[in-house]
Amino acid sequence: MKKGGEIKINLDFIPETIQAEIKERILSGVCPYCFGSGRVKVMQNYMTYDAGTIRGPDTYISCPFCNGTGRRK
Repeated sequence: MKKGGEIKINLDFIPETIQAEIKERILSGVCPYCFGSGRVKVMQNYMTYDAGTIRGPDTYISCPFCNGTGRRK
């Protein structure tokens, strides 16, 4: 993972009022990946023999980008 890179987010499909709030949070130092919660949702896959993959229940983990603080590094 590169450190210090730019984050580009396409907000064209989101209403302008919500775009303004997202931009304000990003600029205020809130982590752009977990949006300040410190946790991100991850999907689990279960492997089975000769049947492909089956999706398991989603779980939450500590955000790897802000280490669970919710604030940008």
